[in-house]
Amino acid sequence: MGYHSLIASVALIASVASVAFCSGVGTSGAQFLRVGVGARAAGLGGAFSSLADDVTAIYWNPAGLAQLEKNEASLSYNAYFVDTSAQFLGYAHHSEQGTFAGSVNMFSVKNIEKRSSTGGDVDTPDGGTFKTQDMAGTIAWARKFEIEDKNLNVGAGLKYISSDLGTAKGTAFALDFGAIMPIGEAESVGGGSLQGSLAVLNLGTKMKFVSESDPLPLNVKPGLAWRRKFAERNFNAVLDADLLLNDQVNLINAGAEYWVIEQIGVRAGYQVGRAKGAGAGFAGGLGFKHEGLGIDYAFVPFGDLGDTHRVSLSYRF
Repeated sequence: MGYHSLIASVALIASVASVAFCSGVGTSGAQFLRVGVGARAAGLGGAFSSLADDVTAIYWNPAGLAQLEKNEASLSYNAYFVDTSAQFLGYAHHSEQGTFAGSVNMFSVKNIEKRSSTGGDVDTPDGGTFKTQDMAGTIAWARKFEIEDKNLNVGAGLKYISSDLGTAKGTAFALDFGAIMPIGEAESVGGGSLQGSLAVLNLGTKMKFVSESDPLPLNVKPGLAWRRKFAERNFNAVLDADLLLNDQVNLINAGAEYWVIEQIGVRAGYQVGRAKGAGAGFAGGLGFKHEGLGIDYAFVPFGDLGDTHRVSLSYRF
């Protein structure tokens, strides 16, 4: 893909997202794949695919792994809704041949009440409850290529997905791939630099259970990121979209990050299309980094569904 082709693709898909925005009914399986990883990205309202400059890029846009200049390990915990939680563990290894990475993303729901076929309670020794466990294991590779005097970052990932619903188990395989390229100086928006991105996530087989199968939440993500310095401190603004083709849902995500001092950053974001209710769509967070160590926190309210808290720990070496 050439430099101008990438820009045209990002612009075209972004315009489609803006006019085709809708709230549809989910028709895919493995819905946990739509729950973003990492507290930093969560604090930006889920707008991260075009910035994607840490190990969580393996989830958002594997091309972002090519931006890493050091090895990085990351662990995050997501205290989601009641009795629901998610964990992410990732590692990226930087080399002359590119960046190689691996991750495990887990999502669980516990204390689900069992019901009989007639709708009544089930009397069992465990109190009539069960839990579900979803998992996605990913290996990925990314590298920079110079095209028309621009650094084109490309990446791809192979994903194994499993889902244990208590009464049924399913598995699937999927591919992720993406590209990130600097667009150039951004004089029209106050200086700094722009980069565009395009990622396709969860392109794969159906989630196969014993008697049925469900498509994966296929996601096409165009995005833009603006970087510049204010008062000698880094500022990032990100805009991207989730075009969830199998779910008939489109989301628009926007976020900003400013490092008030070298070690401390503040973040805010908004997602158009999230659950309804007070505070739904907004997000905020804080970041701390020192000598390779990073700690991030995000607060993400979901309105009527409740509030969520996310914490991440990372180390670059």
